[in-house]
Parts: sequence; structure tokens; C-alpha cells
Amino acid sequence: MSLRLGSLRFIVSAPLVVVLIIAAYDGIDGSGIFGLADWQTHILGVVFCVVSVSLIVGVLLNYERAAALKLRDERDLSSALIKSLPAAVALFDASGIILRWNTNFLGYAEQEVLDTRVHAYVASHHISAMEANFKNAMTAGFAAGEFELIAKNGAHIPCLLRGARVVVEGKPCLLGVAVDISDRKEAERMLAASEEKYRQVIDNIPEVIWSADISGAVTFVSPQAESLFEIAPGVLYEKGIDAWTDSILPEDKEKVKTAAFYLKKQK
Repeated sequence: MSLRLGSLRFIVSAPLVVVLIIAAYDGIDGSGIFGLADWQTHILGVVFCVVSVSLIVGVLLNYERAAALKLRDERDLSSALIKSLPAAVALFDASGIILRWNTNFLGYAEQEVLDTRVHAYVASHHISAMEANFKNAMTAGFAAGEFELIAKNGAHIPCLLRGARVVVEGKPCLLGVAVDISDRKEAERMLAASEEKYRQVIDNIPEVIWSADISGAVTFVSPQAESLFEIAPGVLYEKGIDAWTDSILPEDKEKVKTAAFYLKKQK
């Protein structure tokens, strides 16, 4: 860039210097330069001025054309990157009007959503939370949250939305990225169902089931502990494994300690 600017300065200044020299010689004795007549000197000066202006205009036009081509290439690159992402990517202005959109798992073509509000693609029960998240992103510069988006086929897809404030053509906008978290939500649902199933089984077993970590803190105890040992679960969680050892008969404590020692050794 500095080399180009130096070339521009030379192109602009060189003809002007020549014109100034001609004018200086012409003004000293009125005899012109290099034996040229006065009118010839003036014509030569005009020619140099015209050439200078032409060169300057040509250089500026080339710079403008190069800048336009560079901007177009950058837009094409950003557009290609956005379209290749597996997530839903959208650029919208401060009022929520969508300016850019990529082909994604929601199924909408770009032409379908441009110039529409992003609110139209958010589940109704999440719109107010999404608006608050939107305002927070525009104010703080970044925000994230989980919302349901409406696909073209009408399905509600749980998504993790992240929004970052950006400036496009001098105006504040928001770049939003939505990632489909349906698989994670399904895994969480199945885990919760599995935990509930085993909890029901444990609650109906007459024996006491409990667990503790290596430090002796109780991490789980079944409800039967209170009826069998007359110890509230809250006490067990608070006192830890010492609550169990205190309830062991003196003649059995050594056996329990030995068993606990070998159990720890195996782990």
C-alpha cells in the first residue's frame, strides 16, 4: 500500500513540478524554455496539466475499482462461509429484520426470510425471553440462551442461540447463530426418565441403599433409612458416614472398619 501511495504521489507531483519550472523560466525573461516561444510554453504547460489530471483520474479510478473488487471478494467469501456452516446463521438489524440468512436445518430458503422479522421463527412461548436476550446482546455486545425455533415443516426445534453485536455499513446489527440441540435434549429426557425409573425401584426396596465418596460424605441414601435406623436422611447427609458408624454395635465396628478398608483398597 505504501508503494502504491508513493507511486501516486510521484505521478501527481512530477508533472506539476515540470509545469512550475516552465512557469519560472517563462517568468524570468519571458523568453520561454528550451528556446520555445511564449505561446508554445503556455501550450506545453496546458498539455502537462491535462496529462497530470488524466493520470490522477486514472489512478483514482483504478484504486476505486480495486477496492470494489476486494469488497466483492470479501462478501463472497463471508457468504460462502455462512452458507457452509451446519448451524443457522442470520444477520438482522436493531429491529429484528433479517438481512442475511444461510441454508440450514430449519428448511427456509434465503429469499423466504429476508426482510422479515426473526420473531416469526421463534416459538410463541419463547418470544418474550428471546426479545430480552436480543436487547441484552445489543446492549452488552453478546448474549446466549436456549429457545425453540419453528422449522418450515412446523416442527419446534430446541436450539442454543448466540448473538453478537456487529456494525454493518455503519449501523448496529446482530449476528445470530443457532445450533440444533435436539439430540442433547433427547439424551437429557432419557436420562431423567432412567433416573426416575431407578428411583422408584429404590424407593420400593425394603433395604437401605446408600453411597458415599472417598472422604466419607454421603451422596445418596434411600428413604428406608429413617424407618429402619430412626435417622433422618438430612442427618446422614450432614454428618456423613459417621452417622452410620455411630449406629453400629460396638462388637461389629471392627468388622465394618476392616470391610471398609478392603473396599477402599480395591478402588
